[in-house]
Amino acid sequence: MECVFCWHYSSAYPQQDVVIKNSKYCKLYSQKENKSKKPIENSENCKTLYTKCNYYLERWVHDNIIKLEKLFKDHEKLVKQEIELQQRVINDMWTQSQRYLILKSGVCVKPYPEIVSLPTEERVLCSFHKNLRKINESNSHMALSFEAIRSSQAELNYRCEQLNVTTESPFIKGSYTLKSLTYNRNILNDLFQYFYTNLCKQKSWALLLDPADSVSIEDYITLLKLSKQYIQSTKEKNQQQIEEETLRQLLILERVFREHNALTKKELQLQKELVSRIWILAQRYILLESTGTCCRYPEIYSGPAEDTLLQEFTEKLKQIRSSICLMSNSLDEMRKSCLVFNNLCSQLNMEIESSLITGDAFHKPIAYFIELISDLFKYFHAWLLKLKYSSQQFDPVKIESIENYKKQIEISEDFEEYLNVGLAYCKCLRPKTSC
Repeated sequence: MECVFCWHYSSAYPQQDVVIKNSKYCKLYSQKENKSKKPIENSENCKTLYTKCNYYLERWVHDNIIKLEKLFKDHEKLVKQEIELQQRVINDMWTQSQRYLILKSGVCVKPYPEIVSLPTEERVLCSFHKNLRKINESNSHMALSFEAIRSSQAELNYRCEQLNVTTESPFIKGSYTLKSLTYNRNILNDLFQYFYTNLCKQKSWALLLDPADSVSIEDYITLLKLSKQYIQSTKEKNQQQIEEETLRQLLILERVFREHNALTKKELQLQKELVSRIWILAQRYILLESTGTCCRYPEIYSGPAEDTLLQEFTEKLKQIRSSICLMSNSLDEMRKSCLVFNNLCSQLNMEIESSLITGDAFHKPIAYFIELISDLFKYFHAWLLKLKYSSQQFDPVKIESIENYKKQIEISEDFEEYLNVGLAYCKCLRPKTSC
């Protein structure tokens, strides 16, 4: 069921419970208040009115931005392929142009008689115009791909004009995981202007190509080289930005893993005391169960009643499970950071030889940390699942389940050293070893 989130409320509202057709009313007000048919003023919890119309507009704009991103990526791949094709064709055209100039007395002296040069000139011109037709077709393919971008861009601009930018929504102003709408629109506009300008230049300069004018061909070759260099430089900049974000997220993960490990040690120390008390309570309960009315000396086994023991046993068990829940919440936060890190690593080009990818004398390669973080998270997750399962097996009659849980909460010193030494990007960041 689809839910709607208010920017000032922490809870989610089911969309089927909110049916307000008038866009003047706030989307998250109940139907009872809507029946009054009066405009609802801003409440104390809302600085601006967030309407149902705003919600659907933002959702549509978000989907269109994702669509435009895919269109730009596909267009970039197409441009790269077409530029490589045009470079091969234009080099052949330059060679044919030089032949044509030689045959047509472009160098002041005609080296061959007309009976020999005329058929050769026709073949050269025919081949030149075939290649020129290939260049025009290539430009038409890029123009057709760009037309889809142009229509989507125009529709996006029209919808963005209808948005209420005064609402304090994360989509408009941005958040930690989402960049602002202004930033995304500026990026899309810059990409649109670049591809549009480049396409106009290629189509205009292709009209000037002439077998008798080698300068126009050389200018077109230079234009293709500049376009290819710009695409490569853009990819290098994107790679550098992704590497910076990946390194920043890796350092965040180091801190998150160490904080989770410190929390785990603290909670396990508390659980050891609770389990020791539970073990004593279980021993007493078994002792009480084993003594009956036929016992010869019942006064020797004087102690708390069974109900009191079971009540204390249950309280201690609840404390253990609440401690496990704290570790589980910390693990959920760690999982979010790991997902961000894996997403950034999937965007890296591992073939580029940079200090982050290949490593150096002071830093390990990123592939080592990708595998290490995956193994550490799997270890913490599997261990927490074992603790949850074992805590469900507690029984005052079964001492084996309590003793088994005792073994599981023992802290491994080898793992502690493996975590502190292995999960350190730079050697200077490693903790100093004590004498």
